[in-house]
Amino acid sequence: MGAIDNFMCSWGALRRFQKLPWNQKNVVFYSEGASYLKFFHRIMEELVADHGHTLCYVTSSPADTMLESAPPGIDTYYIGARSALITFFQTLDASVMVMSMPNLESFHFKRSAHPVQYAYIHHSMVSTHMIYRKGAFDHFDAIFCTGPHHIEETRQWEEKHGLKKKHLYEHGYAPLDNLMQLKPDHYSAPDPGDALKVLVAPSWGPNGLLEKHGDRLVSVLLNAGHTITVRPHPCTSQYWPESITVLKRKFSDHPAFTLESSIAFYDSLLAADVMISDWSGVALEFSFGLERPVLFVDVPRKVNNPDYQTIAAVPIEVSIRDRIGAILPEGEIKNAPSALEGLMAGRDRPQGIGFQYRSKRPHRCRYY
Repeated sequence: MGAIDNFMCSWGALRRFQKLPWNQKNVVFYSEGASYLKFFHRIMEELVADHGHTLCYVTSSPADTMLESAPPGIDTYYIGARSALITFFQTLDASVMVMSMPNLESFHFKRSAHPVQYAYIHHSMVSTHMIYRKGAFDHFDAIFCTGPHHIEETRQWEEKHGLKKKHLYEHGYAPLDNLMQLKPDHYSAPDPGDALKVLVAPSWGPNGLLEKHGDRLVSVLLNAGHTITVRPHPCTSQYWPESITVLKRKFSDHPAFTLESSIAFYDSLLAADVMISDWSGVALEFSFGLERPVLFVDVPRKVNNPDYQTIAAVPIEVSIRDRIGAILPEGEIKNAPSALEGLMAGRDRPQGIGFQYRSKRPHRCRYY
């Protein structure tokens, strides 16, 4: 879509939305892009089917499948142009806005002048206070938490900074529900010495695994005879595209190498025997959802909030690594194959997971 078409479509959709009667837009979902739909769709389905709500779904992705295939009871709007989107947020007149985009009030997107209640649905299981920016969740009224660590971190942060207590819901995490439903009934780990199906799925940033060591890691693993799938974070492709270009140039012709272009699907997770990651939340999904191990390459921590240690809660992505896998020092990339062999030989599945995941139907969540 060209810039002019994007502008016209966005402003046209905004005008259509604003003309709706209030009772048809009192619950609004906002999605940054198509990959976030998986966090919303079950909640939306239940609100429509079980509670009789009419919902509005606003997306900033022209490729969002909801624009063409929304079920009855959900009105969809594409608002991608920045000027229209800022106006949408500033003028929103609804009871509830549900979103999976943090940093409300921190950048361009502000709370409305109208008395809207803002609910945040986590799109990762990682901590709220280390990987996200300072104050990323301060201006929400309610948080749908993936586990008890989110409740603990949020309450400690509120107390430390004198914030009003939010409504916290023991909600669960949609990707885990999906993985556990898709998980095969029987999975046999490879025998010692067999080639492994390795999924490389790190986070992103200047110290990220792909950004710093991607081509070297893939080369070492391919030379060891393993089958490699690389699943880059979308932000790696956006902000460090040279990392992806190098992988394509060096390995695209190798029969045992695959580079994924989307993280919207679960096929690569379901097929993998083991994952290599750094500080990515997808490592927790892989471990908890499929009960398979993760090798963590110990690149520097992904710290976007330098004040994260002002509360006592230890980030889950720090505390749980050696309980669901093994840690490989950053300077020992060449030893990744032997580390994988040791990890696979040591156990058939991760042990000692810190909490039992319990899926919750959205309208039955417990509230704290």
